[in-house]
Amino acid sequence: MQRLAAKAHNENMFDWNDLKYFLAVARHGSTTAAAKAVGVNQSTVHRRMVELERRIGQPLIHRHASGYQLTEFGQLLLPKAEELEQAALAIERQTRLYVSELSGVVRLTCPEPLVSRISGSQLLGTHPAWAALSV
Repeated sequence: MQRLAAKAHNENMFDWNDLKYFLAVARHGSTTAAAKAVGVNQSTVHRRMVELERRIGQPLIHRHASGYQLTEFGQLLLPKAEELEQAALAIERQTRLYVSELSGVVRLTCPEPLVSRISGSQLLGTHPAWAALSV
């Protein structure tokens, strides 16, 4: 019985990457414009939107000849999708910042008796990379 519950749960899950296509369609009003903004072809955007709606079990957009409009549920989901996008962008920025801070070699020349005092002080900072300081 437990195995069936886990399987049902996984079937309803959606691919978080599909939210970027949802956001692009919501912002640009068509799969063609969304595809251009995201850098993929139109059929990919359309296919990912169909799959997202299937996985969620609710339509997110109304398809009209003049463009796409969010359904009531799509409008409800939009702010949450934007929050997820902002969180993902924040993680990306933090990762880039962290990695960019760790570039180059730092060499410090000093008398040996000062090494333990300098490495144990806040003089060099508290970055995790300093934990690998060798004498």
